[in-house]
Amino acid sequence: MTYNDPGRWAEVHAISGAPLNFFQSIKAGGTGSPRAVLVKSGIPELDELLSATSVIKYCNFERTANGMVMYVRVRLEMYGIPFRNYDLLRVEGLLARGNVGFGVRLVLREGGEVELEVKQEHQKKLMAWLNRAVQG
Repeated sequence: MTYNDPGRWAEVHAISGAPLNFFQSIKAGGTGSPRAVLVKSGIPELDELLSATSVIKYCNFERTANGMVMYVRVRLEMYGIPFRNYDLLRVEGLLARGNVGFGVRLVLREGGEVELEVKQEHQKKLMAWLNRAVQG
């Protein structure tokens, strides 16, 4: 995804909904999530890209009208993965994992999972943010 390609943004927003306007953003408590480290995306093509480099893959989420978009940068490329509200079944907290700290798992309706690592002090905040997104 690039900021210069409106066609890609239109595709993403067709799935997840339009970005929230200023007043919707305030009502929702903000549109951006805390930063996390992407461990497993649940998307085979992206997981293959993630394993091809040893650089830490930070990601964050943006709340939209009908879901959210997960952004991750791999090898100087920005990827945006749109989710609808109903694509997410639940959010689970995981005990200490990896190098960063604690984990968060998003369980997807189609049987996939997205695994993230966050610092212990950010785990509850990220889980609360994701649960608000799941509830719409």
